[in-house]
Amino acid sequence: SLEELQLSGCCRITCTPIKSILEKNLDGAFSCLSVIRLADCNKFDSSVFVSIIENCHKTIKVLDLHDTRRVSDVLLNKIGKIKCKVLKELCIGGEEANSAITDKGMLQMAIGAPSLAILDLSNCIQIGDDAMLYLSQYCTNLSSLNISYCNFVTSVGVNRLCTTCHQMSILIMKHCKLLGAIESISRGF
Repeated sequence: SLEELQLSGCCRITCTPIKSILEKNLDGAFSCLSVIRLADCNKFDSSVFVSIIENCHKTIKVLDLHDTRRVSDVLLNKIGKIKCKVLKELCIGGEEANSAITDKGMLQMAIGAPSLAILDLSNCIQIGDDAMLYLSQYCTNLSSLNISYCNFVTSVGVNRLCTTCHQMSILIMKHCKLLGAIESISRGF
C-alpha cells in the first residue's frame, strides 16, 4: 500500500486524475496513505483537497499544500466535519497572500484536527486572534506555528496561544504588523 504521495511542483497535473485515483482506491491502495505533499500544484481546486480528506482522513498525518493557491475554508470545514484525528502537520501557507482562509475555517479545522503539532499559516491574511483562540483551545499539542504576514494577529492572540500550547518550540511571526509586546515568550511559555 502507498504510504506517501509527493507531487510538489507538478504544476501541470489537474484535478481529474488525482480525484479519480483517490475515489477508486483500487484494492485499498490508499488505505495507508499518511503523507501527501502537493505544494505548488496550482491547477487543483478545493474538490481535490476535499477528496483527499474524504478518502484518507483516518490515516493522513502530513498534508502539505504550501503555495497551492486554491486552498480555502472549504478544506478546513471538511477537516472539521470528517475529523482528521491523526493529522500532525498541515501546511496551507505560502509566498502569495491567501484571503480564502478565515478564522471561521480555522475553528472547524482546530476541532477536527486535535493532534496537530505543526501548522503553517503564512500569508493567510484574514487570520486573526480568533484563530489563535481556537488553536489554543483545541490544538494544545502545537509545537511549530508560522503566522508570518497574518495581518490580524495581535499580541493578545499570541499570548493566549503561548499560555496553553506548552509544546511550542518554533513560532514564526514575520511581518505581523499588529503585534506588540508578547508576555508569554518572555516568561518562556
